[in-house]
Amino acid sequence: SELKSGDVSVIARPNNKADYAATGQTQFIAALRRDKDYLIVELTYPHKGKALGLTGDPKVPFACTDRGRYHSSEFDSNGLGVAGKSSGDQMIVPEHKLTKSTGKVILEIL
Repeated sequence: SELKSGDVSVIARPNNKADYAATGQTQFIAALRRDKDYLIVELTYPHKGKALGLTGDPKVPFACTDRGRYHSSEFDSNGLGVAGKSSGDQMIVPEHKLTKSTGKVILEIL
């Protein structure tokens, strides 16, 4: 169903590509409802490394799950790195199709 502004839905699917070795061969994808649209991003670092998680902070809804000195990247609601190692980098946008119709939203990962 359609999410409210600020809500996030996460989808997980198996993916045996080497890019997902750090996430247990699982591709995690987040759908963040913004005011007028959705941001669809992978929950992995832009350089396909560590996993990203949800913060609950609307200003920086995504952050590295490894909060050590080296990583600690944070990403804003546009998917742009605003702090840490990935500052200035865009999150990965998977190839997808988003269909909205009568209160329902269908996200197809291609």
